[in-house]
Amino acid sequence: MRVFLSGIITTPYAREFLSKCSGALRDKGFECYSPGGNRPADQAASDTTVQRDYAALDQADALVAVLDGFAVSDGVAGHIGTFYALMQESPAKKGIIGILHDSRVARWDWAAGARAVNYYLLGCIEERGRVFRSFAEALAELLRWDGRVDEARSVDAGLA
Repeated sequence: MRVFLSGIITTPYAREFLSKCSGALRDKGFECYSPGGNRPADQAASDTTVQRDYAALDQADALVAVLDGFAVSDGVAGHIGTFYALMQESPAKKGIIGILHDSRVARWDWAAGARAVNYYLLGCIEERGRVFRSFAEALAELLRWDGRVDEARSVDAGLA
């Protein structure tokens, strides 16, 4: 299964998190594209960024979106909207999985949970997916979507 992994790419620690998640996905046999790991050297090359990301979204079977931050990153929101539109054209696409573990938004006890996410974006996600509290939970869901239920039960809970 091909997975598009979207998240904040503007800080070193956010890029490192996406890199670790990409590695974990690849270790489980998923093909993974992440804009953080595929940025052109020229930051001003918005036309090539759009073309690369759109092609990867079009080819992806699932989108995993890290929703952390006081508001969902504009790039992540764009990926969610684009993938949602592509899902309307292609019922074979599995869906969208959100990850929200930002305690400023979901609260320390996750009491606010996904309700803290913009309702339009949340609606796009929940049409064929849901928001999880950790990458491990998201990975388990991807494994279920891929028909690997036994593997989903044994996902390392140590993954953030």
